[in-house]
Amino acid sequence: VVEPELNLRGSRVEEAMKQLPRFLTDAARQGIGRVKIIHGKGMRSPDGFSVVRDSVIRYLETALKEGAIRDFRLGNVGEGGSGVTIVWL
Repeated sequence: VVEPELNLRGSRVEEAMKQLPRFLTDAARQGIGRVKIIHGKGMRSPDGFSVVRDSVIRYLETALKEGAIRDFRLGNVGEGGSGVTIVWL
């Protein structure tokens, strides 16, 4: 059973981009309609920018255009803010 969230904090972009498509596919197959991707805010990165978040967003923009997902947004206050992305499958 796929949990409705994927924690990518501490992952490198290459590792995260291997996990993300598989996670979304497995969640969709199980009928999960909404998932949370935890990518962090990049606060521990040398430049304070989350390269994983940027890669996740770019991947999701493509997935949205291709119809693989219904929508996505960054988390609200109480959901993790800009450290998470919410995705509707």
